[in-house]
Amino acid sequence: MCTVTFFRHRDCKHMWAAITEPCGPGMGFHTCRSFGDTGVTKDRPPVYLTRGRSCPRCGTEAVDGNVVRLVRRMGWGLKIGVGPDEEDWGVDVSCMLPTPDTSHVPYERVYEPSEDSFLLLDTLSSDGERLFLRKQLSSSAHHPRLVVEVGTGSGVILAFVHAHAEAILGSRHVFTSGVDVSLVACRATVATVTKADDDEGVAVEGREGGGNGRGGGFYLGACVADLVSPWRDGSVDLLIFNPPYVPTPSLPLPPNGAEETKPSFENDSHLLELAYAGGRDGMQTTDRFIDDLPRVLSPTGCAYILLCAQNKPSLVMERIRAFGSAWRAEAVASSGKTAGWEKLQVVRVWREPLP
Repeated sequence: MCTVTFFRHRDCKHMWAAITEPCGPGMGFHTCRSFGDTGVTKDRPPVYLTRGRSCPRCGTEAVDGNVVRLVRRMGWGLKIGVGPDEEDWGVDVSCMLPTPDTSHVPYERVYEPSEDSFLLLDTLSSDGERLFLRKQLSSSAHHPRLVVEVGTGSGVILAFVHAHAEAILGSRHVFTSGVDVSLVACRATVATVTKADDDEGVAVEGREGGGNGRGGGFYLGACVADLVSPWRDGSVDLLIFNPPYVPTPSLPLPPNGAEETKPSFENDSHLLELAYAGGRDGMQTTDRFIDDLPRVLSPTGCAYILLCAQNKPSLVMERIRAFGSAWRAEAVASSGKTAGWEKLQVVRVWREPLP
């Protein structure tokens, strides 16, 4: 059996399991039979605090899912496989979804994945939101669901949902696409989604011993456009937006072709400013996005919007509920910080069927 060591990062607090002594060449979480349905339980393992090791979720280095897995929960012991009693669990290594690799992204021109990005990843992969999404979108099972991310940046969020569509949404019958005002960001997104698709394919082949190795959806591509303008009425089933939410005196102008084809310090700075500068209360871009939700969401569609404290999330949710009696808005995750404008929340928006 492979030797597994557990680490927790001192800064981000994420925990992960790493194969430190494989039982044979190429052995790991995907390939070692001891990680199958054996029901073997070990004593609760020690967890080593670290700052020198890169977190597999927050870091930018490529992660081999056969060797490193994020830990979603820790009980009294480490359980390999499924045991007879669901209360008798420890760490289920089979449910850990790896973060897409973004090491190819030019961060001097494209927003680098940060706390807000990882909060959205944690939210979408949580047990509660997975159950909600499967139930909410079950009525659209007769046709492929459409997942759209607005303001893709590096593409890490869209690639995550795309590569793990079956795990998150319960189906591979999913179309995915992204929108960004920056051509550079759109190109980065295409590369990130493509690589995540390839990496997940290799992982599935390793777990199942063959097949086409795809657990993801069908990628439609990236679109250079403003918010949800490319999409027809009632067409989007899952809409994700990590907006420019930082309050600033004004909004930056949209990029022009010269800025994106001729890199310079000024042009690159402007492209990065587009990713964070939100204007008045940090909401000028998000306000326009919210105005379009009743038009673009399908009847069972839902949206996830990231907000900071200075965006006044409670007022935002009240505004959405005022769309009509069927509309719901709820904070489903937060960064956990106790004070300061930088505290982040993820707001879920959807409609309940009327009796």
